[in-house]
Amino acid sequence: MKIEIIHDVPVSPNFANRDAALVSAYPASTVTRADDLLCVYRNGTAKHSRDGVLLSQRSRDGGRTWSNPVTIHDAMNGEHPESVHTGVVAEAADGQTLAFFTTVEAIKADVYIFSEEGRALRQRMWVASSPDGGDSWSPPRELDLPGLPPNRYVGSRPLVTADGALILPIEATAPAGQQVMLAAISLDAGRTFAPPFPIAYDQTSQLGFGDGKFAELDDGSVIMLTWTYRHPSEETIAVHRCVSSDRGRTWSPPQPTDLVCQILAPAVLNGSQLIAAGTVRTVPEGIRLFAGRDAGQTWDHHHAIQLWDPRELRITAQPLPLNAADPDKGGLWDALPSFTFGTPDLIPLNDTDVLMTYYAIVDDITHVRACRFRLHP
Repeated sequence: MKIEIIHDVPVSPNFANRDAALVSAYPASTVTRADDLLCVYRNGTAKHSRDGVLLSQRSRDGGRTWSNPVTIHDAMNGEHPESVHTGVVAEAADGQTLAFFTTVEAIKADVYIFSEEGRALRQRMWVASSPDGGDSWSPPRELDLPGLPPNRYVGSRPLVTADGALILPIEATAPAGQQVMLAAISLDAGRTFAPPFPIAYDQTSQLGFGDGKFAELDDGSVIMLTWTYRHPSEETIAVHRCVSSDRGRTWSPPQPTDLVCQILAPAVLNGSQLIAAGTVRTVPEGIRLFAGRDAGQTWDHHHAIQLWDPRELRITAQPLPLNAADPDKGGLWDALPSFTFGTPDLIPLNDTDVLMTYYAIVDDITHVRACRFRLHP
């Protein structure tokens, strides 16, 4: 696999403004019907602070330049302030742009969201819509999805399938404390949802599943790749894969792939070429690009391409195989605030070009970036 870097640029203006006090992170992106790119992300004083707001920015030139931010949701100044935890975006089958996000009550600013006390704070899920590709946003409406646990997060981009269904991935905390992946399906462009159901859930509570990422293959099947860890040690193991042959209505049990990393975000090019950007947290760290085989069951980790390299603080596009023998140290939840890069999201632009949005720290500024690259035979 060979790639050419077309450009890699900051998206959030805090980098150009040299504003290290403002933290922009957790981007998700989509392509609108006007062929514009839209990126949404969280702004706050820290990645998990209790003062988060959700913003969007648009690109009309393939990701090279970006508009000024537009606020999707800011609930910090009301009588009962709420902080945005994470948000994602998709364009529904009717052309409306939808932003889904989670809020957490902001009554205790110093409580870490993934601590025991933080998980007790009220969380709510919302959806806002834009009729003009992100220039303006409606007031959000709360998603009342029955049967969800109190701790639930929307951190992965929804998939709109070829038949117009919208599959919303939801990560939740099970009663035993491990993470599980669920889905809620809408057949009317996000106006209503069927009750959520589990996709990846270990009944023995020995495994946790999170950050499930979707892709639809050329045969109409849908795969979900999910970060998988041992509970309660939080040791990351092989990415697991679930497959749906009926566009998300039913799923196979999660099975391990041959790739060990955290987030693994897939994309399909030219109808059949499967690639994925993976977040590697073991030495040497980085965001790496992999080519998939067997509908995502196996991956060419011997010929991976290093995209973001935290040692050089840039996209290197150099071959860097995955060191499968390097063990994960566990303790993910406590380590999250120290991560200096992450949450890659891949958007195919044509048969060869892909946009990856992600966050990274450069010059002590946590900001959102966009890398456009081209695959060559």
